[in-house]
Amino acid sequence: MKFVTQKELSFFHAVNRELIQAVVQQSVIYYQIMAEQTVADDLYNESVTKVWSSPVRINALVLYENSTEQITMLPPDAKFNIDIYFHKQELVDRNMAPKMGDFVKFGSLLYEILNVTEPQPIAGMVDQQMMVKCPCTPARRGQFLPPEPSDPQVGPAAGMGLGTPTGGYR
Repeated sequence: MKFVTQKELSFFHAVNRELIQAVVQQSVIYYQIMAEQTVADDLYNESVTKVWSSPVRINALVLYENSTEQITMLPPDAKFNIDIYFHKQELVDRNMAPKMGDFVKFGSLLYEILNVTEPQPIAGMVDQQMMVKCPCTPARRGQFLPPEPSDPQVGPAAGMGLGTPTGGYR
């Protein structure tokens, strides 16, 4: 017997969407890497040149993890990982599907998505998830340098960009 009906599920989604968009009011700029057009190096399987679709601004809940210190010959460097929670229905409505290896910009920093999970089922129903969690780490300097978007479109974006690690564009 179900204790949570479709009516309650719709209510949960509506409240969560309103919280993300009207109360939290955080957004990220999402860059989907187009793996089919990106050429990888034969030796290390790294892509020197990345191809991405146009940036999309999307609302999300962004949580900082504790910073880690990297101590090398240079001065110590603090590394701040973030967890981004997207409302699953907004991703579906906008035909977006974050993947490992895609990039997001939050504030002035670029982050690479490390993983994509749907961690919390609603009322224990494994086929009903509310959020999509994307743990992210700061992108290595020069790894991904898209041009600064003046006003990313809200919604599915069209077009592509092509960039090299040095920031040049072809």
